[in-house]
Amino acid sequence: MSVEEGHHDANSMAFIAKVFNFIVLFGGLAYLLRKPIVQFLESRAAGIKKTIHDAEESHRGAVSDLERTEKRLHELSREVDELKQRSTEEGQKEKERILKKAREEGQRMKQAVEQEIEMLSRAGVRALKEYAISLAAAEAAERIQKRLTPEKHMLLIDDSIERLEGLYEKAHSG
Repeated sequence: MSVEEGHHDANSMAFIAKVFNFIVLFGGLAYLLRKPIVQFLESRAAGIKKTIHDAEESHRGAVSDLERTEKRLHELSREVDELKQRSTEEGQKEKERILKKAREEGQRMKQAVEQEIEMLSRAGVRALKEYAISLAAAEAAERIQKRLTPEKHMLLIDDSIERLEGLYEKAHSG
């Protein structure tokens, strides 16, 4: 055996010793820590499973809430549409009612104005007739006064008295 071979054997032995020490050390550590590591990993796995289960439950609850909310939103949308439709119908009815009332009121006002015009027209015609009569009477009185002399006046009075006497005698004789 040469020096090189001896050195090579020593290096090989040291390497084998180091590998043996490594195996013993980590094997012992694995033996000693196996139970706590397994418990830790099992508890960690159980925690993860519980977290996943809780997340799934929470997800199902959220999906259920979302479905209820979407359903309620759909119902509200339908109710809003119904309210809009009812409001439109009621607005149309109210518009028609107001227009009808306005037409009736306009007709009443028209009739009242026509009646007032008719009344004013009659009053105007009456006033014109009265004025014409008063003018005619004044004209007639003026003409009579111009033509009536005291002698003609006496003749008219006498003539009227005779007629009244004739009427009186007819009334008492028959």
